Amino acid sequence: MRRAEVAGVPVPRVLEVHSDGLVLERIDGPTMLEEIERQPWRFAGHARKLGRLHRRLLDAGLVHRDLHPLNVLLAERGPVVIDWSNGGDGPAEEDVAFSQVILATSDADFPSWLEWIARAVRRRFVSAYLDGVGIRPGSELLRRAADRRLLDPHLRERELESVRELRRRL
Repeated sequence: MRRAEVAGVPVPRVLEVHSDGLVLERIDGPTMLEEIERQPWRFAGHARKLGRLHRRLLDAGLVHRDLHPLNVLLAERGPVVIDWSNGGDGPAEEDVAFSQVILATSDADFPSWLEWIARAVRRRFVSAYLDGVGIRPGSELLRRAADRRLLDPHLRERELESVRELRRRL
């Protein structure tokens, strides 16, 4: 996170480092996901903003490995990237592929009659995000990202099935 801060990437300032964790600056503001839920008609703008923010990370030589709207706080000073537990170095295209898989397969529990709308909105969100970041990973990178996502022990069965379906289509 200190590398990100030095590179000009908007992150919470690290105030203290301890053997069992960090003390970070408090950031007030909703997550990008909360803002999308409050104003869903603005989702494409938020998707492009997420993509541009991701591009800033990648241009600084950093990868997040879990960038999605829940890990961006919309503070008064602008968007701030949080949850750097998986961050570090790595190929930019792989980081974008992993975010693309998350964005394409994570969802809330929609009633079945809304599923087709949810899928269409997710596709448009992913497309706007990719426009913002300016990188379009190939199918092999997306397959590897999907395989990695399937290892997440926190995914619900519905999300696992969504990742499996994406994996089959690749």
